[in-house]
Amino acid sequence: MPDFVKSGRQKIRILRRKDYGAACVILLALVVLQGAFVFRQPNSKSDDSGKGNSIYDAWKPIRSVCVLNGKSTAPVPVILISRGRSGSSSTWQVMSNLTGYMTSSIEYTGSNTKQATYFFNEIVGAYEALQNGNWILDYMCAAQEKYPSAGIVGFKWKPYIDPSFHGEFINSLKLLAFKQQVKVVRLRRNILDVTISTEKHRRFEADAHCKKDEADCIKQHLGIKFKLPTKWLFHKLERLSEEEDEVDWLLDELGVPHVKVNYEKLYNNETDVNEWIRIFNFLGVGPTKGLSREQVINAQEHASTHSPRHSDMLQNYEEVRNVLVGTKFERLLH
Repeated sequence: MPDFVKSGRQKIRILRRKDYGAACVILLALVVLQGAFVFRQPNSKSDDSGKGNSIYDAWKPIRSVCVLNGKSTAPVPVILISRGRSGSSSTWQVMSNLTGYMTSSIEYTGSNTKQATYFFNEIVGAYEALQNGNWILDYMCAAQEKYPSAGIVGFKWKPYIDPSFHGEFINSLKLLAFKQQVKVVRLRRNILDVTISTEKHRRFEADAHCKKDEADCIKQHLGIKFKLPTKWLFHKLERLSEEEDEVDWLLDELGVPHVKVNYEKLYNNETDVNEWIRIFNFLGVGPTKGLSREQVINAQEHASTHSPRHSDMLQNYEEVRNVLVGTKFERLLH
């Protein structure tokens, strides 16, 4: 059994024993105190790109006490939690545009484990006022001030968990359970599709996303066909499944207010919009009646860049199919 499977299972065992002591010791050992600390804060410019990075023009400390605006007209603070390659950018576009206008969708804590480790240890860990989840409130307060007429504000959180920042990760979720004004949308996608998309973008020089009018970009994506490694495919899917279940378990166990939604129900049904309505009902803002699939499509700024059939994307589809048929992951094939 590969090491990454063992480590995934070990993490769940540690979490379910609530044995957080070891993780906290590692966290304290790795935190580097910095004399001059700066923290990201949104500027006043609107972000229409859907990429989010352009709204950050400065790093500066936020030292004042944050009190979220709870008025009914204030933007709802939202965190979208999902793995990479799970449709989070398009999902944020739809949520933003159908509740007001497009706001940032930056992957605030980082796009991978290395970036998340830096964020929690070198940034949050260096500034006491941001610890115990207060970095979330600082971001949300600044975003509410900069986008007062938006329907929602917030960020995407890729839920990478590493022992070096495990304690702060848990404390951040505990704050969300206490400060129930911040809403969490938990998005999951077929992990075989996530694996294929991740491998495609790792191997080929293609843009992460294509806008609807970027015909060459879309053509490039749809023209890519490759062999998916199968040696450890079952074990990789098992690890990803365990990690996704771990996040769901933490949200439930800690009492974080959230709604769980499914990528396939959001995007692969040509008529049904009930999954979107579940989101807007939970947020308390946006269309909950009379929503059409056409409205959802119009609210998306990115085009679909994958085929509905794995056989169109994979040169070794039959090999992949043979590995998964008869296992619990057979249902992921399409």
